[in-house]
Amino acid sequence: GGPQLPQALRVSEAIRAAAPGLPIAWGGYFPTIFPEAALAEDCVDVVVRAQGEGAIADWLDSLDDGDSG
Repeated sequence: GGPQLPQALRVSEAIRAAAPGLPIAWGGYFPTIFPEAALAEDCVDVVVRAQGEGAIADWLDSLDDGDSG
């Protein structure tokens, strides 16, 4: 996953510990190529593949509407 993956895991785990109900989304090349591996992490709720600007906006809108995803 590259050198940024361990740091991303540490940050996501810290966020999960501080705010257990806050959804965590990962994007970028790793979740795009290996979405199942990213989702296998307990601290990852959603992955965004490829260009994710529209997908993230749609997901955030659904959270505003009370939908979990």
